[in-house]
Order: sequence, then structure tokens, then C-alpha cells
Amino acid sequence: ARLTAEAAPRAAPVPEESVRAFVAQLDQSIQSGRQAQIRGVIVPGELTAFERGLVGSQPELWQTRVLRTESHGANRMAVDVLINAKTLGQATSGTALLILARTGAGWQLADIQLFEVR
Repeated sequence: ARLTAEAAPRAAPVPEESVRAFVAQLDQSIQSGRQAQIRGVIVPGELTAFERGLVGSQPELWQTRVLRTESHGANRMAVDVLINAKTLGQATSGTALLILARTGAGWQLADIQLFEVR
């Protein structure tokens, strides 16, 4: 309910532009279905099962909308998102809590704390 309320126009603070740019890059990488591209947006050694699932299914559509961000220090960011996806002809949607880490390469996906995309 909190995410829905904050997703209303002008209810939540505007996410940092670098986070929104990273999420757009993440969407493009996931939709490409190419392991090298997907691996480039994930912290090395993390989320290997998630990566394999994306490469194996190559979504036809993957759109992520940033609902809210919360800084956890200078190099970590929690990002509540709404995901709309279509894989193997089946549309799904739901929320997820992504944890981003700032690395030498910029933001990368470090963890997924919650993934309710069904």
C-alpha cells in the first residue's frame, strides 16, 4: 500500500538520475537476452541464478519503473520498482526491491531482496 501511495504523482521524492539511467540500461540488457550484456550490469559473482534465468528465457518485454529509492550510504541504494514483463507470450507484473552498488563501472545490481513479479 505504501508503494502504491508513493507511486502517485508528486508523492515520492524524484529518484537520482544516475539510478534511473542504470535501470533503463538494466532493462535493455535483460531484454537483449545476451549473457555478456546482463553480466555487465550485475556485480560479478552475484545473482547467477537470476542471470541464467534471464538468458534462458529472453523476455520479449521488460520494463522497470522506479517507484522509490533509499540511500544506504554513498555506495548502496535500495530501489523499489514496478516491473512489467512478457516471457514466452505470458505477461507478468509486480514489484521488486533491487539493491544497487556503486562500483568503478557505475551502478550495478548487487542483490534482489524482494521479487513479486507474477
